[in-house]
Amino acid sequence: MKTKIFFVTTNHNKYLEACSIFRNSDFLIIHKEDKYHEIQSNDLEPIVRYGLKTLSSKGIYPIMIEDSGLFIKNLNGFPGPYSSYIFNTLGNSGLLKLMKKIDDRQAVFKSVLGYSTSSSSIKIFEGCVSGKITTRQVGKSGFGFDPIFIPDGYTETFSQMNIETKNSLSHRGKSIYLLKNCLEI
Repeated sequence: MKTKIFFVTTNHNKYLEACSIFRNSDFLIIHKEDKYHEIQSNDLEPIVRYGLKTLSSKGIYPIMIEDSGLFIKNLNGFPGPYSSYIFNTLGNSGLLKLMKKIDDRQAVFKSVLGYSTSSSSIKIFEGCVSGKITTRQVGKSGFGFDPIFIPDGYTETFSQMNIETKNSLSHRGKSIYLLKNCLEI
């Protein structure tokens, strides 16, 4: 029998990525669509820690949450931890307009995943991937900023990759694999 892990997220695509990584393991990822208060911070880790503490009152364990951000070098790290809000407000086309006259398009995607088995037990896993922002949207799969981000060493956006390839390279894939490896020890 597989051990259940509740993944609290309102983003079904994040859940699907986690399921893909845990597919052949002793763990079953259960989607728990639940909202929790997110503090405002320029750093992802305090956001995740606070979210786990907020959810601890519900007594659902083991639990995981993930927050991520796109940090663009020549926009001083913008949108960073505000990526979801910026995506929902401006979208990919709006972000590309902001970058229209920027030649150096280096960016880093960061993911912080928090895992908790009790209110006093929190583990944090971080994944990062460097790359660049495209000048136009390319690809049909993925979500969020995937159609405008090309990881270093590749010529395709995350949106052009299948889920297995994206998970092996992406910030979120890295943080989820770190959790999986920790649990399998």
